[in-house]
Amino acid sequence: MTNENGLYVTLRFYGRFLYLVPTKPGPIKVWAPNFDHVRFGPHRTQMSIRRDQIVWMASGKQMTNFQPTGKSLSDRADVGTAEILDWDLSGLTVTYQGVAPTVPTLTVTEAGAEILDLRELEKLAGNPEPQLDPSAGTPDPRGKTNTVFEISSGEGTAMRVDERAGPYTFVVEADAEDGTADFERREGEGKKIEKRAVDVVEFRILLEPSRPALTLTFTSTSGRKEIVTVSDGTMVNFTNLCMRFTPPVRPDLEFSQYYSLFLPNGSRDVRIGLIPVEPPPAQGGLLGEGEDCEMCAVFVVPE
Repeated sequence: MTNENGLYVTLRFYGRFLYLVPTKPGPIKVWAPNFDHVRFGPHRTQMSIRRDQIVWMASGKQMTNFQPTGKSLSDRADVGTAEILDWDLSGLTVTYQGVAPTVPTLTVTEAGAEILDLRELEKLAGNPEPQLDPSAGTPDPRGKTNTVFEISSGEGTAMRVDERAGPYTFVVEADAEDGTADFERREGEGKKIEKRAVDVVEFRILLEPSRPALTLTFTSTSGRKEIVTVSDGTMVNFTNLCMRFTPPVRPDLEFSQYYSLFLPNGSRDVRIGLIPVEPPPAQGGLLGEGEDCEMCAVFVVPE
């Protein structure tokens, strides 16, 4: 997607994000859930941008005033374009202005791949009408959701980090945690639940030809607003990843944290939710430094 001038900024999301997609055309919200520090360790919702792509001033007006929380260098040969600025987005709502009007969309590029659908997984686990907790829509470092993003325009595409990876199967969280899980779980008429899950989502945001820049606004719960403005062609990276290494295991126990975003369903144990299990390395598994931290999810919001 592009306009006649080819002006756009890309917002890349990688890590634990829940995409709330409306059934009717409208904004897509993205929640970065908080994680149980005891079970899964600390996570951080972060933004990273190359320093040379930031617009500091325009017509005598300050266009960026949100102070970064860190700086680093990439492996680019030109040090002038290698510096990366990082921001901690805890407790913030992220929006943007100054773009060409389009209705946001979200599609998967690879045939046979999908964003894991929490509503579908909950139905398979015996919860036919899962309801999101309204309080999770307010960012709070001590609440259910750390950061909220509002995608008001742009075309979103979802993809897998490694298309060689084999499909995931699904097991009940409690069984995986206590070691009784059948990693070849089957449903219905002996059919195994298998899905090729995507990891990365990128939204391409069109810019107005008269103003080839995108201003991101960061609003705290107290109403304080700060901004970062980036130029045409910028890749803005958002991550929500764990901050530690863990022993490699096949079941993705962290995925269960998404289910904490739902309202309680009577006495139902939330630990019967289904979580993905990575295939063995011989079948396309990618066991490495530890549990997957990148798998995202989607929830289609009913009318």
